[in-house]
Amino acid sequence: MKKRGRPTRLNAALTKRLCKHISNACTVQAACECENISTKSFFEWVSRGEKGEQPFSHFRDAVMRARGWFKARVCKSIIEEKDWRARLELLARIYPLEFARSAERPLPVEERKKFPIAILLTTNGKTIQEITNFPMIEGDPPAPAPPKDELPTRRPIPTASGRVIWTDEPYTEPDADTTNGAED
Repeated sequence: MKKRGRPTRLNAALTKRLCKHISNACTVQAACECENISTKSFFEWVSRGEKGEQPFSHFRDAVMRARGWFKARVCKSIIEEKDWRARLELLARIYPLEFARSAERPLPVEERKKFPIAILLTTNGKTIQEITNFPMIEGDPPAPAPPKDELPTRRPIPTASGRVIWTDEPYTEPDADTTNGAED
């Protein structure tokens, strides 16, 4: 019985060219672009090769050998050369499951220390509103202002030199006659 559909483009020459690209550090996508095939076709051929179907089985084996040859060549150059970081990065980007850093390093989190606080308040039978003389509930009338004789008497007096002197003497309005020094 004849197989239906279009014949596959996979042949020995295409396999050889794809493997050459892969062994020279190309990704599968780049190798497929060079040979004008889709990556979907490439991976379908590999999966059919895993099932043992011919000629796809030979294709899969050749691709796996090309990948292994590239990895071995780059690993050897990493060991032998002085500047190995670029080659290791290349391996990590092309084969992240094998060569990329896998351990996640979480960012340090600053822990906030909690301190227990105890507040001791003696009210002598008064409510907090009475102690603070502050309206606690919206709509309450404001607390009355303290009488003037209970206001603090300490006040600053500027001097001619620019210094400030603090005094406990109560503030008095200067007389109109003494402020200007002029007589009527």
